[in-house]
Amino acid sequence: MEDKKQSYLQKRIEAERKHDGNYSIIFQKARLKLQDPKEIAMLLEEEKELEKAIDANEDEVIITITPPSAFQPFYFLRNKKEMSRWIFANQLLKKVRSHQQSRIYLVVCPENILFDRGFTPYFLHFGVHESLPPYEKDEQILFEEVKATAAAAVDSKYSFEEYLQFHDTLKLSPAAADLLAAENYRELEKVIEGYIEKLEEQQKMFISIPVKKWNVHKYLLYGAAALLIPAIIFSLYTFFFMQPKQEAYVESGEHFLNKKYSRVIETLAIYEPEEMPYVVQYELASSYIVNENLGDEQKKAVQKMITLQTDPQYFLYWIYTGRGKNEQALEIARSLEYRDFIMFSLIKYREEIKADESLASEEKQEKIKAVDQELKDLESEKKEEEKLLQEQEEERSKLLPEAGADVQKSLPPVTADPESKDPTAEKQPASSGEKAL
Repeated sequence: MEDKKQSYLQKRIEAERKHDGNYSIIFQKARLKLQDPKEIAMLLEEEKELEKAIDANEDEVIITITPPSAFQPFYFLRNKKEMSRWIFANQLLKKVRSHQQSRIYLVVCPENILFDRGFTPYFLHFGVHESLPPYEKDEQILFEEVKATAAAAVDSKYSFEEYLQFHDTLKLSPAAADLLAAENYRELEKVIEGYIEKLEEQQKMFISIPVKKWNVHKYLLYGAAALLIPAIIFSLYTFFFMQPKQEAYVESGEHFLNKKYSRVIETLAIYEPEEMPYVVQYELASSYIVNENLGDEQKKAVQKMITLQTDPQYFLYWIYTGRGKNEQALEIARSLEYRDFIMFSLIKYREEIKADESLASEEKQEKIKAVDQELKDLESEKKEEEKLLQEQEEERSKLLPEAGADVQKSLPPVTADPESKDPTAEKQPASSGEKAL
């Protein structure tokens, strides 16, 4: 893989990271100092909340991580409240400072982090001394990674790598500047705690200041006459727009309960999905799935993924797909990193391009070519993974009847025995394109 296409994590650990429901860290054996998979069995004891398995074959060492369904990737932080993002930064700092394993090394970057409902971070990969990269602990690199990750968490204006490598030339927000200016962990802790205290004080002002509340009510009363016209405008807006919208939500819910899925779609056709309540998004997405041109098994597999606990991004994906907004659906599929969704949207997007009469012939062919190439690359990637899994399964099948010394010489997968199994509600589709769903 060319350097320009590699992420920070891939360059740091000299491995490929894949996310297809589970997370996979794939190392080329020839590049590793690792002699025996038993050397890294200790990784199974790290982050026990994550279910892990270590597989080794002739060419590769693959670490597979299955997180609980409630865990979210780092980029979901951008949609969280400011206080939550600062709490995450504080939890990250505490976790790094409390890490005491002398032979296991941290890699702190967004790609290597998931977080739970309490905004506690969890690391997908760790380096192991003289076995897996990073082979050694570099305190300075680690500290810079922590600062850049904290800055990316609280202020997503720039990416992690921009904060890490170019912060001296960027126009930083006060918060990011304070974080990146810290010279040690103690200073960084003071910065984070200072912002948390500041936000707590602001929240107290909005919640518990009766005098200001009284003043607000008093001035509202004095300004009632002056606000009469805006109030009338607002009332008209509520009557003609807000009220019909709420009525449409209620009506669509009744249609959904009566399994009139086409009526659900018709009732909500003029409303933006992002503005809909969570339950309405769920009902509309489910209705589009019922009407989507999928086989029975494919439809059942997709419907199992859509529940009242599902990330709303999945709802938006199917709503945009159902409304024929394939480019927006494709963007969401890429953000979710679901290959089968990406391929499904690419196929639909290609048909949309073909039918677009506003495009010049040359431009249309260029777009179709780009889509076809991406589909080809994804299909190739999928076949490689399937081939690898098949080879591993065949190898395991050959090893099962063997006993004694032959079994001891083999390299079976080392599997984690976590405290709790992953209750993942959302399961990945198993195949690609329209057939994958």
